[in-house]
Amino acid sequence: MDLVCGLDVGTSGAKAVAVDAHGKVVAKAECRFTAPPYVRESGWAEQDADQWWKASRNCLKQVSSHVGNRIAAIAVTSTSGTVVPVDKHGQPLTPALMYNDGRAGGLEGEVQRAAQDLSERLGYSFPAAFSLVKLVWLQREKPAIVKGTYKFLHAADFLVGKLTGDFNCTDTSNALKSGVDLISGTWPEFIEKQLGLPLSKFPRIFRPGEKMGEVSTATAEETGLQARTPVIAGASDGTASFLASGAKSVGDWNLTLGTTLA
Repeated sequence: MDLVCGLDVGTSGAKAVAVDAHGKVVAKAECRFTAPPYVRESGWAEQDADQWWKASRNCLKQVSSHVGNRIAAIAVTSTSGTVVPVDKHGQPLTPALMYNDGRAGGLEGEVQRAAQDLSERLGYSFPAAFSLVKLVWLQREKPAIVKGTYKFLHAADFLVGKLTGDFNCTDTSNALKSGVDLISGTWPEFIEKQLGLPLSKFPRIFRPGEKMGEVSTATAEETGLQARTPVIAGASDGTASFLASGAKSVGDWNLTLGTTLA
């Protein structure tokens, strides 16, 4: 029976599971990061994005060694709001700005005014921890970094790029905090016209469940996965955990307690 693989990268490490069509876990692995998120100044929270892949690669090696070539597809989940600018080769240009990084405090009002129409239609606002606000901070404080950026990626997007070699993909769940229009599946014009962030630097948008690409030959050699295994768009960690809970009918409910937020 074919299996599907889920890769989850959180605050302290990576986890991978292979499950069958009935949801039974056939193999799993966990690898903690060698270095925790670090704070450079009060309210800052950063992390070396490369260690996400190192830990993920180790997990995938363990899972694939256990199940062989039975994995038919893989999807990735990670912390929403975490963002990292990369060059065309997928190399991070700065440490990743974590989901709980508060350096952009004070800019949220400007972003909220620019996003007023989107907020009224979708029903949520843009606090300082949202990735779009942090990208505005990056534009103001580190314009050379923004100029040299190929794409602004969320944590899951970065890992999808490592799997496929294509660092130009995101999903609507992870991209919510960067301002994606969840209804149209597009990047709104206000991001560039009012906030000054070039839309060309934002990745292509997929819906969770859509195929984003395939595992590259190089990644197959690193991980033990089969080359050309489909990489499917996942979702942010909170959304993915809700889906995994099985709550899907009227009357079902799910309660999630996170490391930093309940």
